[in-house]
Amino acid sequence: MKSLCEICEQSIYGPSYSCPQCHLYFHLDCVHLSKKVNHPCHSNHPLQLIAVESLTGGAEKFCISCLAAAEKFISHCSICNFSIWLICFKNPPPLVVEHTKTHKHPLNLFPKKMPFTCDVCGEEDDEMPYVCVLCAFLIHGACIYLPRVININRHDHRMSFTRHLGHGYLKCGVCHQSLSQYHGAYSCSVCPGYAAHLQRVVRNGVWDGVELEEIPDDTKYIAPFKVVGDDLIVHFSHGYHTLRLNKENVTHSNRWLQCDACMYPVGFQSIYVCDECGYVLH
Repeated sequence: MKSLCEICEQSIYGPSYSCPQCHLYFHLDCVHLSKKVNHPCHSNHPLQLIAVESLTGGAEKFCISCLAAAEKFISHCSICNFSIWLICFKNPPPLVVEHTKTHKHPLNLFPKKMPFTCDVCGEEDDEMPYVCVLCAFLIHGACIYLPRVININRHDHRMSFTRHLGHGYLKCGVCHQSLSQYHGAYSCSVCPGYAAHLQRVVRNGVWDGVELEEIPDDTKYIAPFKVVGDDLIVHFSHGYHTLRLNKENVTHSNRWLQCDACMYPVGFQSIYVCDECGYVLH
């Protein structure tokens, strides 16, 4: 069983300090951390190592870098209400990033928490953005390294990063919320109108984690269904029975049905239903 350090809450590998009576364990470097230290992410004032339980009032308990909530100790500036988790303190985000696929100029880490709208994903946030002063460009640190070509478990084809989505896309294929034509998304070149929010795909386990930009697409397109009659199909997700197109609003016990493939409500859309077992498909 791995032991966790009482200070930084991370696993301990190798030599450590411990208290056998209390079953407490400490990294060697965590024990020797100074209570006050200057840090490049917050150069205005020293940061103080402080127990989270001692923070009072509106003192920030969430790390400004990774946004996680520390449970035991955090480095904190009471003047600016600035907090950074010890694991991020030890491995701080770079102050300057050069990533020409994302932006043509170097991006500088803004050293204070601020409300902003990311110019890539379009999401509003309240954290430390990366900034290009020349272009008035603001971006999440996580959006700088977004994969360019991916597979997701909600669609049959590859999805490509698109900087500005443009017209013709109404709803995200993952969360079914509105898409912005002025911000980035992942879109499908095979299926016109199919796209998904950048962060919905990366954060929610929809992407398989593999960057496909340098990998040739040798897969052949295979239709997800086969037409077997008028308004009748056989779909790969339900190969047992034929599905019939139903163009009327369908409810069950005065509640809208949900699609058995994506688990979202079917609403007012036409759907395919299985007359034998009740399977429903958008």
